[in-house]
Amino acid sequence: MNAPAQLHASTLSRIDEVSAEEWDALLAPDDPPVLRWHWLEAMEHSGTVRPARGWRPCHLILRRGGDLVAAMPLYLRDDTWGEFVWSDPVEEACEQIGFAFTPRAVSTVPATPAAGRRLLTHPDLDRLTGMQLLTRTLLQFMEARGLASLNVHFCADDEVTLLREAGFIERNQWQYWWRSTGETDFEGFLARLEGKTRRSIRRERRRLREAGVEIRMVPGDEAPDSWFAEAARLYGLTAQRHDEGDQLIEPGFFTRIGEGPLRSQVRFSVGLEAGELVGLAFELQGETGLFGRTWGLSKEVPYLHFEAAYYNSIEYAISQGLTRFEPGHGGEFKYKRGFQPTQVTSMHRFASPRLHAAVAAWAAREREWVEERLEERLASSVLKELAPG
Repeated sequence: MNAPAQLHASTLSRIDEVSAEEWDALLAPDDPPVLRWHWLEAMEHSGTVRPARGWRPCHLILRRGGDLVAAMPLYLRDDTWGEFVWSDPVEEACEQIGFAFTPRAVSTVPATPAAGRRLLTHPDLDRLTGMQLLTRTLLQFMEARGLASLNVHFCADDEVTLLREAGFIERNQWQYWWRSTGETDFEGFLARLEGKTRRSIRRERRRLREAGVEIRMVPGDEAPDSWFAEAARLYGLTAQRHDEGDQLIEPGFFTRIGEGPLRSQVRFSVGLEAGELVGLAFELQGETGLFGRTWGLSKEVPYLHFEAAYYNSIEYAISQGLTRFEPGHGGEFKYKRGFQPTQVTSMHRFASPRLHAAVAAWAAREREWVEERLEERLASSVLKELAPG
């Protein structure tokens, strides 16, 4: 009997050092489209991910007999910009007590806070075995490179469990998601809301129609090429309005997505006034979920943001039988419009035992605070099934 082929670990300085077919074969049906090879390649090709912007690709892969069986999107970093995980207290503590905060390795999707698997394993490889092999290799990589920390952001539940057992520190945050309860139309969603919120949403939608603004959801395959460039321009205007000196995503990223197979998964939730595009939400549809990425408008139109980026997207998700809509990170206003507070978790390992112990104690208090805030939000939710009584 032939002995099984040994596993070989290596790193990639560019995602195109592995084929799209090999990488995407590691993905599960429920994984967000942002984990696909073409999304990561567009990040790198557009310059959104490059050393000058603080992102150095170092993707970790495992091969068995030449076949790709496991991988992690991985980046070497000297800062935290574009990660959506609040690390200022840790960085400040490092400065005060003289511990190194960098260099760091971060497993995430740059500039993209969508939750999902980070330890990717082929269906032919036992999932637990694959995750254990990746974790062991990651720890060896940390020691060999002299890294100050390992960070795995917005990871899946089974990864949280395994990494916790491997000594990683758990940090929790929350995002606001829409989750299906089996409703068949938007009125079914509204029926889940308390009366004041339900009336307010109906009034906002009605006034937008009365103002002559048409809201549509347009698949990327049916959209003109110019909309990809327009998505970039409007996103840039949004970044300017929020005083972001350096927007996270380069304009060429959107064009690159429009040139590849991910175009078929793009959804444009748009506002049209007299046929003119005045607002655009750039979203992606997966097998079970809808994922909001960027938003922008060319003129201020009352209620357009909420309608195009939220209500129309929920209505579309219901029509497609999707189980969730993740509109993006932050935004307490989402909570007041029927989005459910949902915990997301990141895992961290520090090279210094003293720093690791100090962060672990702080993170334990942070988890208690997050749990209390989540309980408060659930108790006062506009979703009737979440609020007590």
